[in-house]
Amino acid sequence: MAGRPAIESRQENSVRLTGRVKWFNNTKGYGFIQQLRCGRSPGWPRGLARARRPHAGP
Repeated sequence: MAGRPAIESRQENSVRLTGRVKWFNNTKGYGFIQQLRCGRSPGWPRGLARARRPHAGP
């Protein structure tokens, strides 16, 4: 990842999101992890979706 600090930061964000997903799955019992595996999660909060792509803009 030489010369690509953005990718490294994105990996860290993905790890944090994974932790949140597991936390949501454990506390609320939703199938968040399964939805992520499917690639499309209709109940995915837009706030977290924006956090995954900060370079996308508003």
